[in-house]
Amino acid sequence: MNADQLAVGAVPLSPKQEAAPTLRIRALMLGDRINASGLEIGTLVSSAPAAFRVHAGLAVIFRYGVVVLIGLLPSEEKVPIDNLKSRVTGELSPYEEEIAHARLCHDEAAEAIQPGGPICLAKFSDDRLLVVADALAKSTSLARDERRVAAVST
Repeated sequence: MNADQLAVGAVPLSPKQEAAPTLRIRALMLGDRINASGLEIGTLVSSAPAAFRVHAGLAVIFRYGVVVLIGLLPSEEKVPIDNLKSRVTGELSPYEEEIAHARLCHDEAAEAIQPGGPICLAKFSDDRLLVVADALAKSTSLARDERRVAAVST
């Protein structure tokens, strides 16, 4: 992503000081599986996982039922989610959800995830955002699995 694309989804960390640009990252487990073959919801960025440029952000679709929406406003998230519903097998209600924030850090060596804090990235490149999407998608899927196991064992 370039600076022009970040302007729409950028959220300041503090109103008093100029903060690094921040992206909202939302992972939703829509169901057991998502069939992304032949899907066209924007400009293709990656084929594995299927990732598309949507508005000023990315929609990353994982076959195990998770979609990760990066840098989209809440009002922009509805269209990609609605477009995926017909491709979902075993739809969940309510959806499993996780939200994270990524911000730019000025030093590539400082890339890190602080406990309870934002994910610090040297730049919002597609490659870096796809890695973050992969981690958040797996975390969302595992959270659902953990809840299901806990329900059986109690």
